[in-house]
Amino acid sequence: MKPTEVPVPNPFLFIAPVLSALLLVLAFPNYNVGILAWLGLVLLQVAILGTKPKYAFLLSLFSGVLFFILVFWWMISVPGYRPVHHVILTSYLGLYFGVTDYS
Repeated sequence: MKPTEVPVPNPFLFIAPVLSALLLVLAFPNYNVGILAWLGLVLLQVAILGTKPKYAFLLSLFSGVLFFILVFWWMISVPGYRPVHHVILTSYLGLYFGVTDYS
């Protein structure tokens, strides 16, 4: 790459974590399309293939947080459960996705 060239980001890297999270959500109850879980996980792995570990962690973390936000939407109706609790819970659980794909 020449010093004057600016690398163009791959749009697949931004779309894949969102699509992966949506596919994983569709595999859970209310939708019960279990095969989509495998497709969602494979899509995320393909997206991070060849990226630096830091970017793989961030993309997977984003996908995990989005997934848990969508899966635990019902917890908002629990008395005493505040949005800050939802942020803490989904961020913590999303770390599992990030740590798994870090290596």
